[in-house]
Amino acid sequence: MFKIVFLFVLTYTTSLASNIEEMYAKGFYKEIVEEYRAENDSDRYFVGASFYKLGEFEKAVAILENVEKEHLEESQFLLVSSFLSLSDTFSAYKVVKRMKSTNMRREAKFEIASFHLKEGSIERAKKILESLVSSYGSKYYNACFKLGMINFDELDYKSAISNLERCLSNKDLKDMGLIIYTLGMCHEKIGNTKKATYFFTKSAEKVGKYSLSSAISMMNLKFGTSSEFLFWLNKAISIAIQRNDLRGFDSIINYLIKKDKRDLAMEVLNSYSISNSYAAEKKVDILVDFDMFEEALEEIGKSDLCGDKRDYLECLIFFNLGNYEMVVKKGVKLKDIESMLRVSWAYLFLEDYSSSLAAFNNLKERGIKDAFYGILVIMAKMNTISKSFLKEFREVPFSREDYEIFDKLMGYVNNRSTCLILIDELLNRDSSDETLNRVMKYLLDLEDYNLVLSYAERFSSDSAKNFYKGLAKINLGEDSYQYLKLSSEDPKYREHSLYLLFDSFFSSGSYDAALNYSSLYLQQKFMNHRDEILEKASMIHLKRGDIEQAKKLINKITNKERAHLLISDLYFNTGEYTKSARKYLNFLKKYPGSEYVPEVLFSLSQIFYNTESYELAKVYLEKLLDVDSPFRYEALYSLGIVSCQIKDFENAIRSFEKFFSQNSSRVDNWIEYIAVFVFEKGFSTEYRERFLRLANSLNREKVRLETLRMVFAGKVEGDIEDFRSLVNSNYKEEALDILLSYYLAIQNYDRAIFVIYSTKTKDSSLSSLIKALKHSKRGEFEESISILRTLKLKNSSFRDKIYFELANCYKNLGDETSYLEILIDFAERFKSSILIHKVLDDLVDINVKRRNNSEAKKYFFKLKGVNNEAAEKYVDAINF
Repeated sequence: MFKIVFLFVLTYTTSLASNIEEMYAKGFYKEIVEEYRAENDSDRYFVGASFYKLGEFEKAVAILENVEKEHLEESQFLLVSSFLSLSDTFSAYKVVKRMKSTNMRREAKFEIASFHLKEGSIERAKKILESLVSSYGSKYYNACFKLGMINFDELDYKSAISNLERCLSNKDLKDMGLIIYTLGMCHEKIGNTKKATYFFTKSAEKVGKYSLSSAISMMNLKFGTSSEFLFWLNKAISIAIQRNDLRGFDSIINYLIKKDKRDLAMEVLNSYSISNSYAAEKKVDILVDFDMFEEALEEIGKSDLCGDKRDYLECLIFFNLGNYEMVVKKGVKLKDIESMLRVSWAYLFLEDYSSSLAAFNNLKERGIKDAFYGILVIMAKMNTISKSFLKEFREVPFSREDYEIFDKLMGYVNNRSTCLILIDELLNRDSSDETLNRVMKYLLDLEDYNLVLSYAERFSSDSAKNFYKGLAKINLGEDSYQYLKLSSEDPKYREHSLYLLFDSFFSSGSYDAALNYSSLYLQQKFMNHRDEILEKASMIHLKRGDIEQAKKLINKITNKERAHLLISDLYFNTGEYTKSARKYLNFLKKYPGSEYVPEVLFSLSQIFYNTESYELAKVYLEKLLDVDSPFRYEALYSLGIVSCQIKDFENAIRSFEKFFSQNSSRVDNWIEYIAVFVFEKGFSTEYRERFLRLANSLNREKVRLETLRMVFAGKVEGDIEDFRSLVNSNYKEEALDILLSYYLAIQNYDRAIFVIYSTKTKDSSLSSLIKALKHSKRGEFEESISILRTLKLKNSSFRDKIYFELANCYKNLGDETSYLEILIDFAERFKSSILIHKVLDDLVDINVKRRNNSEAKKYFFKLKGVNNEAAEKYVDAINF
């Protein structure tokens, strides 16, 4: 009987065990926790696991901690996950230590690392992952991947490459696309173009999430090479269109705009389109960004844009064109804040103050800060700022940007009382010393120095208070010294008052007064500013040529390290390079850890450069590059120059490329060295082209302008079209001069007209010139001549272009006599014109063909003076 019962219980238990496992596999977690009591290890595991699946982690922990043998490893792993879900990392670590299975311990550690990452504890996660990678290497791909991505986020690209490349052998990783793309970005960041190209190409060819981004990255890598750049542009477009990816297509267009390839962006939009409305809107945006508002209006007219979107764009364009009546017409029904603000300002500019006030008040009710300032502008213009409005205005939060708004407001004020109301309002909102400094500028503009004295009392800083009081006394013609002397009698203010007087006179160049105050300060044996005053006083003596007195003051400086450096600098600045070099070298031995070491290394390199010891200059520049310093950019720049001098052109290129990649502020000045070193120091054609591409890719206005000038003059090869955007730069006048000259020279009237439209330059002759060019474009040269002959009598900054086009018209009509007369007149009138070399070239050519040797020779020598290469082709044709 006992045997039968035992067999029944055994069979029932086995059936239950099998049943609970089957129920768990089918996801019946709720039924398991309700039906089973967890009386053995198997039950405990499945019940605990079910609680885990149901998110009841505390119950899961209570049961899983009692699993002793069966399913022990799985239970321990779930325990780790449960503790992490409860944010109990300490208990999770304790479980990991008990784990006997290497694989389970590894997975549990990875789980903890993932938890730390999720919580933002990057360093903790990184430490665990580094341990896993160190133990398992490339066998544990997940850890390598996570660690590599952390390295990438921390800009540690070399470590990222090391860890991510370990993942490449596992072809089944779901994140393989991201890994390959990230490797491309890492190699691009460290300048390894070859490997970046390899990974980006692989990613672009691999159909996936990152193929489009990789194609755009390849566009960036190949930006300077037209054929490869266009290949990857077409590849990126193809990917975006195949996916019907409007956002991706927009990324391509935005990249082209960012790279100043607006014409190409327009061409792409005209040729490919995922959405007609998108294409139209984007083309309008590009034209607006290019300040081509008239063309933007034409584009809108041709498009199918309608409704609020069309009105929004037209409102924006008319606002920029200053057509405020149309701004009101197009924007009055629009509900977006930007358009409503434009309409409000348009009313104001139309001097319809009541409508403007109503519009601004409407926006004010919505809490729009700019509306408050608009109302203030109206009140400032009308000199009727109400106290009730100011009370309401004080509720608007104040920010740093509001300082600029107040600056503009003060510009509208035309009487003293309104100015003082605004000043009090500003101080009511923020009475910090920073705001008081701004208020002092307003008061100084009013030349109300008594108010300066009054408001100076509000400063919390004694130095500011004394400075503005002293400044007010000076401007009032009073004895500021006597005032500051009285204030300096108080021990609390004495030292700073004397220092402030010295520093203000030193800064203004009143050196006698500065030396007087330096003596007073030093006699008092003050210490806070002693070294600074000694150093600046020595600079005054050095400027006056009193070197011995400068040395005496420097030797009194308590900071001996600084004093040593200043003496070294003194010898350097007076041209005593041998003494200076010796002092600098002693400094390096005596103070190897000094913050001034980079400065000393740079000065040594300058000494050796100035004494033509170029190899030594190179040595110290390379040492300077090994330390982190603000001289790094200068060092790269100088190393390029030194390398040019010793004909080490490859090193010169590397130095300049690094210099450019780090965006040094001195990059604009480098263009002179393109001419001096690249084109006159023996560079091969390959190096010249490489430098030119580099200069063009910088997108620095000055560099690009000078490069354009050299391309037009024929000194270097390049595509003029790449420089058209310069007409909207800080050098628009110079760029317009060159580009217009170029298009007139090749008689490309479409481009000539376009480049005039593209500029904001205002010249009354331009509209007439455009009419003449349109006639020339249609072959109506007589009509063009009629306009140009009138124009050439006017005083215009484009007068040389008018003469040049007039010559073109006569040439096209076959009137060689008039053509020659205009050219001769041009050569006499416009000797400094950028077109002079082309005019002289034509004059030599005409006289050579006419066999007029004396005239040909005359213009030949003039041409040789401005463009030697152009003149050389006539050497054999002229009898010298």
